[in-house]
Amino acid sequence: MGDVDPLLRRILGGPAALVPDDDPTDAEFAGAAFVSMAALTIGDPMAHVTAGSTLEAVLLSDVIPSFERATTPMAPAVVLGLGSVAGGRVASAAAAAVERMVAAGARRPVWSPELAGPQRAGGCHRLVAADGTVAGLGFSVARAGWTRSVECYLDREDGRLTRTYLTFLVGVGSPAHEQQLGVRRHLHEAIRAVREDVPAAAFRTLVEDALQRSDLHDRHRPTPLIDPFIFAADTLTSPIDDAPASPLVRTVTPLLRAWMRGLPREIRRLQ
Repeated sequence: MGDVDPLLRRILGGPAALVPDDDPTDAEFAGAAFVSMAALTIGDPMAHVTAGSTLEAVLLSDVIPSFERATTPMAPAVVLGLGSVAGGRVASAAAAAVERMVAAGARRPVWSPELAGPQRAGGCHRLVAADGTVAGLGFSVARAGWTRSVECYLDREDGRLTRTYLTFLVGVGSPAHEQQLGVRRHLHEAIRAVREDVPAAAFRTLVEDALQRSDLHDRHRPTPLIDPFIFAADTLTSPIDDAPASPLVRTVTPLLRAWMRGLPREIRRLQ
């Protein structure tokens, strides 16, 4: 990605409200979008990325320094979100970059301690349609007093992930909460889905399988660099009309993997 290009400058210089002060989830979504953007640059001869670079290397040597140089209100929040999603060395580098930004006069997000705290995932289940096909996968993620309910809907033909919905299990009864529950009820009724609990390790395998199917489906399809769901704003002209009702799968992929980090992996024995 080199230095932040003009479009990314517009995003980083956009409204700070894109990452609210009271909740880090939008920062994680934005961070996941930038992780997916960085992944798209690998192998792109126009991206000026060193041949053989890994995603971690691009994030460490290119993306995080670009944010640090940008010195915009959004930068510390998105860098923290990016570190939370990527984890490992990227999380450490992101935290150090934010410290330097704060020392230089940037404002630290009030929720920053939340992303440093423990995260718990559970409530793993699948939605089975009347014909026996798996129509959706869902689980909950809890951290620092927030609980998020995540549901992913699958294509009935090939099992790939198509849509992801997120509901906060706080503020029950609020208009936004009721609207999200209404959408979910409508989808459940449309497919006549029955919820079935799934062991955590098996659930993680089901999600990974759906993500791999999505990757195979989209591998040779044109994909936008900017996710319109994440960065839709009056000041940002999107190359895509009719932004999707949920984030692009390539944005959701690193986010789901980050939220599933605490789930056990299924052990597959050799036959």
